[in-house]
Amino acid sequence: MTSPSVAPLPPFFKRNLIALAILMLVQASCGGNDVSGPGGTTGGTTSGGTTTTGTTTSGTTTTGTTTTGGGGGGGTTVAATFTVANTPCVAPQTGNVSCTFNAAATGGTGPYTFAWTFTNPINGQVVTGLTGPAVRPELGCGFSTGIVTFSLNVSLTATPASGTAATMTGTQSITRAAGACGT
Repeated sequence: MTSPSVAPLPPFFKRNLIALAILMLVQASCGGNDVSGPGGTTGGTTSGGTTTTGTTTSGTTTTGTTTTGGGGGGGTTVAATFTVANTPCVAPQTGNVSCTFNAAATGGTGPYTFAWTFTNPINGQVVTGLTGPAVRPELGCGFSTGIVTFSLNVSLTATPASGTAATMTGTQSITRAAGACGT
């Protein structure tokens, strides 16, 4: 019995396979309990509203659960969402994380105001007071010491110009920069 002859792969196909293998290795090295893609985890709780589960595109992670608020502008339901760009999220010893948390809202009457809360569920450390449609929180050593990768609980509240605010909660995997904060 003879084996069938297979034509060699063209060079561009080989390069694409190598690039794909490297991308898979980089994603795997991010670690954590990631179930939605680079650095993000879907989940959260809903307290009466619409649940939005996460999707991932290259470099952007959408994550969490949305609790919709009541109207504003004709009884329209308000919904808050956030995406995380420039993943994986890396927290240096001092300064802001490398990724950006981007807020959006629909329904109600704009403009919207956005308020963020970031919590480490392991030690209860909280970062609050960040507002605006795009934020990069500072998660210094007091937030997590000696931990290479940790989960960050994120809460976003979108308040329309008129109507009831909506809150989205979710999680994001954060990696501590090599050698920072006892890692």
